[in-house]
Amino acid sequence: MRLTDLCKQIEEKFKEKVQILVYIENDPAFKALLNKFLSQFNIIEFSDFFSWGVDDFIIKPFSLEEFKAKIFKLLKEYILFKEIKKLEREDPLTGVFNRRYFEEIIREEAYRAIRQKYPLIIFMIDIDNFKWYNNSYGRQKGDKVLKDLAEILQKSTRDKIDKVCRYDGDKFTIILPYINWRNSLIIVERIIRRWEEFNKDITLSIGISQILPEGSLEKSVISLIKRADEALYLAKKEEGNSYEVDKETLRLVSYL
Repeated sequence: MRLTDLCKQIEEKFKEKVQILVYIENDPAFKALLNKFLSQFNIIEFSDFFSWGVDDFIIKPFSLEEFKAKIFKLLKEYILFKEIKKLEREDPLTGVFNRRYFEEIIREEAYRAIRQKYPLIIFMIDIDNFKWYNNSYGRQKGDKVLKDLAEILQKSTRDKIDKVCRYDGDKFTIILPYINWRNSLIIVERIIRRWEEFNKDITLSIGISQILPEGSLEKSVISLIKRADEALYLAKKEEGNSYEVDKETLRLVSYL
């Protein structure tokens, strides 16, 4: 594999531009030689390594092939690192964030929302009678339902702002910052409408809650999740493809 192909693979797989910071001694001829070689990749910046840290080094004299091998090795290690990080935070079946990531990021989002006084919403989403469906039609069909729902949730929410997570089994949650509960209903209704168009046999129930200051960050987060769960429980008592807003959230008029 060529270096250019490896860089393209990283950009396509992880949606980010590759950058490598290289420190080169003050040797004009040597620098010109390396600069010519590296310019084909359009990924290099020259910097003082003491400011940025060093991942590897090579001692002169060396050939361009040796230098290329070093860069190749670093990029392969970077791909491995990114894949490990991805596994830590991503649900392998659906491709959305996992429960572990949700429990980590919800505290960060809640802290910022309370401190900066902007609204934060979460949805708790459950597939109605999923256990029966899974037992009746088989796990393969059940897995497809989960993957289809995850895709619809991602397409129905704001890219790079909202975070869709698989919470537990057939339950998903979405973190929605910078939106109050009234405006979030537009997103809820969009999810339900798209799901109804896509799947006529299975319905959803959705619980909605908005962050409230509860004296401490942990209490605020626990309350946010608990209230969304309670609203979800009420939604499941209604006909399929229903949603409920928790009673504390409904009382909000001007807060945030």
